[in-house]
Amino acid sequence: DYNEATEDFQHPIFTLADLLSLLPKEIEDENNIPYHLNIDYPYLIGGVSARYLDEDGDSLTGVLCPELIDALYELLIYILQNFSDMIKNV
Repeated sequence: DYNEATEDFQHPIFTLADLLSLLPKEIEDENNIPYHLNIDYPYLIGGVSARYLDEDGDSLTGVLCPELIDALYELLIYILQNFSDMIKNV
């Protein structure tokens, strides 16, 4: 949106809390297998891993990024593209 007072465009900013509130804590695949949101820091690789894991530790999807906010944002984009019905209405 353009702000006439500042003569600049304003863009919404997502915080970590925003991204976490939008990401479902659990999703199910087409076989109704539940996958839970998991965030960790793989020390051998570096960065931050955000993914959905089942009870056996198998991953439905996930991302590895240098920063937590980037990982959550990338995961949210994937969920919007593939599981949009699971995102909260805000």
